[in-house]
Amino acid sequence: MMDNSVLQLSNLAIGYGKEKNRKYVLSHINLQAKPGQIIALIGANGTGKSTLLKTLAGLIPLLDGEIRLNSKDFNLLTPKEIAFQVSLVLTDRIHTGYLTVGDLVAMGRHPHTDWRGHLGKADTKAVLDALTTTGLTQLIQQDLQELSDGQRQKAMIARAMAQDGGLMLLDEPLIHLDVPSKWEIMNLLQRMAHQRSKTVILATHELDLSLRMADQLWLIDGKGNILTGAPEDLVLDGMISKVFDSEQYIFDQELGAFAMQSEGKKVKVIGAGTTLIWTKRALERIGYQPVDDEMGIEVLCEDSRSTRKWIIVTEERSITCNSISELTVALAELYPV
Repeated sequence: MMDNSVLQLSNLAIGYGKEKNRKYVLSHINLQAKPGQIIALIGANGTGKSTLLKTLAGLIPLLDGEIRLNSKDFNLLTPKEIAFQVSLVLTDRIHTGYLTVGDLVAMGRHPHTDWRGHLGKADTKAVLDALTTTGLTQLIQQDLQELSDGQRQKAMIARAMAQDGGLMLLDEPLIHLDVPSKWEIMNLLQRMAHQRSKTVILATHELDLSLRMADQLWLIDGKGNILTGAPEDLVLDGMISKVFDSEQYIFDQELGAFAMQSEGKKVKVIGAGTTLIWTKRALERIGYQPVDDEMGIEVLCEDSRSTRKWIIVTEERSITCNSISELTVALAELYPV
């Protein structure tokens, strides 16, 4: 069967330096990426995410092994051939001067233009298409210095889109963005991958968004290994917990989020749905350990269409609370941590 991988990494070693001064960051990397995938590269700081991206972009030479881009040896490609196929969005702030949004996006067409940098009809169409897809058409004449962080990040992605390579690499594209902007950027990248059959690889610390929107995770475990698979498989196999759990925090497989590792007093919590989830989180926050089967003090969560209340039940008495705020105060007085 024909392999349609955009990217193949075979026994790849990455790092810095030459010959005796080589410093290996990661080695024995064997991965592949296919069209139509958004891949999240996850790992702690210093584990090699940026180094891997820059190696795949040709900014840092590989140390050992092989990279094949669309079945061709990466080392044999010229910079222009790479620029036709690979676009890169870094976290580094660019010095925009007096560039407009349109100017920046048009720069993505540089590999396709002649020595004069003249934009032809196909180039102009690619620029306008990228602006439309990213929702920046109305800002085409806007000075980049006047944009918000989210708008500037979209402009950088639009430039990469206009470049029109099959592989897009992004280093921390969600950093410094507010929550709505992070979701908007991830949705944009997902649409690019799925609707345009592009391969998108982004290094990010946003595990929650990656679990929800990435097709694959490349998970660097801090021991020099890269674990791969669908996000859900890595969660169910316990790999997310294995990599990220600590003495203070654990990854809750049911919630798909991190929770505090509490050794406080145990409280049995009874209820269902969203109210139960947020009640447990509140109790963890103030130092209790919510459990399902502890004898003694209990918290009953009652939630109907018209009312929501919490009842603290002990052997001697019961206390009704009308908010989580009331619940935490009453519990702390009755059963101090």
